[in-house]
Amino acid sequence: MQTIKRTIHLLLFLLPLLWQGCRVVSDHSAYTRSELFSIVHTVLDSQHALSYAALITSEGVDSLPTPSRTRTLYTETYLCQQGDAGILFYDNDRSFDFSPSDRMEIDYHRCRPYQGENGDAIDGPLMIEYNQNLKQSEYRRVDYSITYKHLRLQTGRGDWEIEGNVGVRYTLSYIDDTMRLSLNSNRLSLVRDGIAHIRLSNTELDFSMRAKDLFYRYRYDGTIHDPLLGNFGFDTLESFEGYGSHNPLRGKMRIIGENLTILLYLHNSGAIDLDVAYPQTDERRAYETDWRELGF
Repeated sequence: MQTIKRTIHLLLFLLPLLWQGCRVVSDHSAYTRSELFSIVHTVLDSQHALSYAALITSEGVDSLPTPSRTRTLYTETYLCQQGDAGILFYDNDRSFDFSPSDRMEIDYHRCRPYQGENGDAIDGPLMIEYNQNLKQSEYRRVDYSITYKHLRLQTGRGDWEIEGNVGVRYTLSYIDDTMRLSLNSNRLSLVRDGIAHIRLSNTELDFSMRAKDLFYRYRYDGTIHDPLLGNFGFDTLESFEGYGSHNPLRGKMRIIGENLTILLYLHNSGAIDLDVAYPQTDERRAYETDWRELGF
């Protein structure tokens, strides 16, 4: 299980939150190549921020000891490779398990969850409230909500901060050894390097990875507001799929702005096609690119 968690962690950091775009002017009849790539980059980046934040928490759920019969409030140390994180667990119904009335608070202190990952670290608080906890012979499932209180993440290519609420369903299947995360959020903000502020709303993400071959699949839908790029809706037309810590090999996404629509196609060869349409003028343009040129 540690192998799959480590690989997922590497995958989610593969696309760092690093924006290199320029300001988009709303009255452009056509966006420049650089502006279009910035829009695609920002949408894909936000998915990885959301995935990583939820993954940290699901591992916290997995690692937390069962509440003791002699105490309903206790402090433990989260298993960080470096640093630490204090955990307060409120077992309000004295069920000695994770149940809907319970609450957990985690306060990270320069925590490095894994070794050798470019100095990545977590700092700051979050709160978890449980909705449902199921343990069956075939699977384990925990439904909960997270409140991020300006949780800070330090990465090898920039720092960012998360604030807001996310609903999570974490499922571990014992039959095919697959981990699944289903996320939804109506209010989430990301601040990159203290200046670039992104807001997400009506956001849903379904991510899964199986242990035997590290095959992953995800779908991502929602709305994003970037102060420079503007407002865009996005939805996954064909699931993004790949292996291990590599970029996706397949997938199709649609991004819709006020005056343009972008269709993004991934190919096994690593090539990426962007078909851009401007409904107001019936203009269409096609671009060929790859992950490196998009900033990944």
